[in-house]
Amino acid sequence: MVEQATVLKATIERQRTELRNLTEDLAATEQGLTTAQVAASELKTKTTEVQTEHKNLNAKYNETVETLNNKYNEETARLNKSIIELNGKIEILHGNLNNKTEELGKQRNIAETKDSENKKLATETNEINKYLRKKNDEITDKKEEIAKLEQKIIGQESELKSKNEITNIHLETNKKLTHSINTDANKITELEKRVAAAETELSNANIDRSTLAVKLENAEKNVARLEQNK
Repeated sequence: MVEQATVLKATIERQRTELRNLTEDLAATEQGLTTAQVAASELKTKTTEVQTEHKNLNAKYNETVETLNNKYNEETARLNKSIIELNGKIEILHGNLNNKTEELGKQRNIAETKDSENKKLATETNEINKYLRKKNDEITDKKEEIAKLEQKIIGQESELKSKNEITNIHLETNKKLTHSINTDANKITELEKRVAAAETELSNANIDRSTLAVKLENAEKNVARLEQNK
């Protein structure tokens, strides 16, 4: 009986030790589970923050691209309008020069046949010279205006490229924006061709002006000759 009691007591003590060890293991497991749950919650919060930040960044990118495109379209429309106005003024200038040339021819014929018209022809010649100088100054001003417009286009193109580099976030969106920039560059090239054509017309107007100046000089010589014969 004593021996059985001793064995039973030892068995109970061993079971108590095992129960204590199991309790400690359970507590450690619960602590690990709690730590894992906290980490998972923090990761979920961080993921939500990153997604929100990414969404805001994409929205800001789209807004920036839209603003730049609108600004570029406005400036391009304004430039087209300025070029159209300039072409109209150049056409008017050509018409005025042609009219003055025709008028000069009539006055020169009158000076060859009527001595009384010599003073009037000389006065008209001076007025035409003043007119030509004035129109030449206007042509120079228009050339400067064209040069400023070209520089503004170059500056806008540089600004657009810089903004694209800053907002280069998403590869697919960047490809679309690059395509848009190439399209705008083609528009700018077309505008530059128009400007070059306008400059060619201006150059032709200068040639016409030189021809008219020679005619004026001949008319003045005829006037001087008539005055001497007089």
